[in-house]
Amino acid sequence: MTAASLTIVVPSHNRPAFLQRTLEHYGNGPYHCVVVDSSADPIVFEAAAYPSVDYRHRPGVPFATKLHECLLTVDTPYVVLSADDDMIRLDALAECVAFLDAHPGHSSVHGHFLFFLRSPNRVWGLRAYWARHDWQVAQDDPRDRQLHLMSNYMHQMYAVQRTPLLRRAYGLMDGRLHNSELMEFVVGLSVTAGGRHRTLPIFYQARQDILDSWSRSLGTGYPNLRQLHEDGADPQQYEQFLDICADILQETAGMERGDGRRHTVRCIEAYLANEADLIRQMAEPGVFHRDLMRIEMEASCWPDWGGGALRDIAAMAQLAWKHEKCGLDAAILDDFTELDASQPIHIYGAGNAGRALAARLDGLGLPVAGYIDSFHGGTVEGRPCLTLQDYRAVHRPDDLVLIASCMHGEIRRGLDEAGITNYRVAYFRAMLP
Repeated sequence: MTAASLTIVVPSHNRPAFLQRTLEHYGNGPYHCVVVDSSADPIVFEAAAYPSVDYRHRPGVPFATKLHECLLTVDTPYVVLSADDDMIRLDALAECVAFLDAHPGHSSVHGHFLFFLRSPNRVWGLRAYWARHDWQVAQDDPRDRQLHLMSNYMHQMYAVQRTPLLRRAYGLMDGRLHNSELMEFVVGLSVTAGGRHRTLPIFYQARQDILDSWSRSLGTGYPNLRQLHEDGADPQQYEQFLDICADILQETAGMERGDGRRHTVRCIEAYLANEADLIRQMAEPGVFHRDLMRIEMEASCWPDWGGGALRDIAAMAQLAWKHEKCGLDAAILDDFTELDASQPIHIYGAGNAGRALAARLDGLGLPVAGYIDSFHGGTVEGRPCLTLQDYRAVHRPDDLVLIASCMHGEIRRGLDEAGITNYRVAYFRAMLP
């Protein structure tokens, strides 16, 4: 029976509003759902209303430790992690379990993703990881699978996985790793060492686009892999990461520890060599953007997912709309009527989305003074394009910056650090007809 084969595990920290939404999404479903909450205070809810949920309050317990403790008690053959700000489609979980049952050489499986954001007037959505919509890891040798993973990266953090493999990963990290990015890589390297991965052509998960979502849920931020590998940031964590990966390879491929560490460094260098291309691919604007509250009326947009998936997406959007305290993003521009024709506009992002936005604003008679780009200055379609540093020097308090990039989170952080707070995220509105 599918329901008896899978456990959902939801880690959370200091986000009671998100947990309430999580309870509504999973609490009456067919799968046992374990919530491990490390907040100081437990959430208050009517347990009888959510019979599928097992709530475990573990105040102050580190992320890897609370997950290891939880996974030691999971008695189903498969397990899936779900962040407290995400929603996995229950019917997709059944398909993933059936796939793993039929393919013993595979260790993990997921499907397609979308990102959603809750603005004051809409729930916005876009198909995520478009460049990885048919991504798989199919090599025979565990070392080749790991190298393929890191060379053509796609996270497996929220895939349906064989329980012993995820349990092993968090057992190795327990008490040793606290860097959130390294934890994600360990999960991927452990799972691919244990078997192949497949992406099914189905809608799988809605992920909420929140700045620093996971780091915030853990309570802090950490150096990234490039800073660790090239700049020597936090050498203790970096060395622990290499040792953990060597332990995995010793178990799965019989490699000596020194060889395992060297192979891991090779995987890291492969990831870093392709990081810029990965970011570009993940930010490609050739995805479909829609108001998820109306998705059932726009079935022609995403025909490959089918009517059942669109109904489930609409239900998720309704749930996101209901829970206003869960990441309401007031910086998102819902409609061009919100703009003031007397206010000079600079568009941050000179790519396809930025140029499309400029054309839309021109047609509405709204003044576009120029572009801002994170890396390059010059001229774009006859308009000046300034780097953020150059724009900061000429910025005026009444200027409005409209962000037209999928990388709006990183851009917003840069603007905040530069003391520029009068901005709106127009990427999603620009991509709608």
